[in-house]
Amino acid sequence: MHRYPAPGGTLMNKMLEEYNKETNGEWARNPGNGSLDWAPLTKALEDYQDPTKADKISAIQKELDETTAVLSKTIDSVLERGEKIDDLVANSVDMRSQSKVFYKQPKKTYSCYVM
Repeated sequence: MHRYPAPGGTLMNKMLEEYNKETNGEWARNPGNGSLDWAPLTKALEDYQDPTKADKISAIQKELDETTAVLSKTIDSVLERGEKIDDLVANSVDMRSQSKVFYKQPKKTYSCYVM
């Protein structure tokens, strides 16, 4: 069975390798020295507090989720507008038939008064 490294394991190995290169292995020779400060490690720790900054896949997933939410709202608006347009068309048809009745009614009423 093939085992994959833990998500943070790769980062830790990478950071340790870079640190050893920059400090010429000072950490390996003196591991208890807590006074060694290394800016790239501090930055990496800050970045990894927000996974979307450190993990590109999480950042892309977050953008996709936001885009999906916007698209859902847009589709809902379009469907709502479609329903409103259908209501307007139905009202228009009703008004047209009522206006025909209104137009014909006076003709019938006044047809007996032909001069």
